Amino acid sequence: MKHLITVLFCSACMASMLACQQKSQVNASAKREDTVEISTSLKDSIEDAQEKYQPRLSPSMPYNLETDFKKYQTFDEFEVKGKGVAKSFPFVYVRASQDSIWVVNSDAKSYVHLYLRKGRGWFCHDEYRMDRIDENPIKSVQMIESLPARTYDRYLAGNKILELETFYAESIPWWRLFYIKSKTEVVRVAFYNDSYDLYDSDEETVKKILQLQELYQKGEFVDNLDKTTGEGIIVSRFEIKYGNDYYKYILKENKENDGTEEYLYFPKNSLGLWGIQPGIDKRDYFKCSKQFEFAW
Repeated sequence: MKHLITVLFCSACMASMLACQQKSQVNASAKREDTVEISTSLKDSIEDAQEKYQPRLSPSMPYNLETDFKKYQTFDEFEVKGKGVAKSFPFVYVRASQDSIWVVNSDAKSYVHLYLRKGRGWFCHDEYRMDRIDENPIKSVQMIESLPARTYDRYLAGNKILELETFYAESIPWWRLFYIKSKTEVVRVAFYNDSYDLYDSDEETVKKILQLQELYQKGEFVDNLDKTTGEGIIVSRFEIKYGNDYYKYILKENKENDGTEEYLYFPKNSLGLWGIQPGIDKRDYFKCSKQFEFAW
């Protein structure tokens, strides 16, 4: 039941946090009234949002895909290298050096994922739907109809993917999710606070991500969401089930307690796990269990 709080109190929590953040952000953009456009088909709007779900354009990439990159079937973020012969579409283009790795999806050649060597691991920053950074998704009739502006700061090290996801509303950091991913399980920590720090450099961001991982390993993150204030933390733990044409993130708590399956459902293509990264946004909303059908 405690995970249902994420769905039931999401709007109230976010509205409360946004109000607090707007008071503390002197340079925040002024409020404006958004015109909510109700789509004729929720499914069409979701598919449209997923089609546009791409990271930022990188026009400064100084390389040629066909001559300067190698082709692989996928990119393994746990081993941080291209893997497999590119026999199926889509596949990936990879250019690797000692301190940087460029990865391009053959199905979205205008976009690149750039991994930079930082310490013992690799750092990657991706931005999604930043054209919506001035919008307020709280005002949307269905929040899922308008996936908000968000960034992912990701650190790959020790056969794990660490992700810090930041959502934005009206140009203000709105709320955050922290992920610890392996090939067999995913941990998601949702922070419902009234303020979020922004970091001045990639190094500072990596330091924060590693601090969050350490806090989790020490057992510092426990469910403590306050229903009145909308502040606190919710921790969700999933095991990954591999199907022939899908992945399922199965909520461990339900399975261990009463044997029921609450899960997130992801279609699988020739890109493998890399094809459903980052976060959980690329799931098929209509094949998820009811608890997660429209939940962030």
